[in-house]
Amino acid sequence: MIMYEEELTILKEKGELKIPLTDVDQEFYIEDALNSLNVKYHKFIPKKQPPGNKVLVIKIKHNLN
Repeated sequence: MIMYEEELTILKEKGELKIPLTDVDQEFYIEDALNSLNVKYHKFIPKKQPPGNKVLVIKIKHNLN
């Protein structure tokens, strides 16, 4: 999806991306894109977050250039 391309670019540049926990479409798009590029990554939900503002963090294990 074109609307998630910007977030994918940010992830490639910074090595980390925070997305709303409720945006499952974006999560699946990012995961599919990283898997198609054979990029190793991990995702986690930080323990300390403000209520109502939960995010999922996706980190790549090496930066893409």
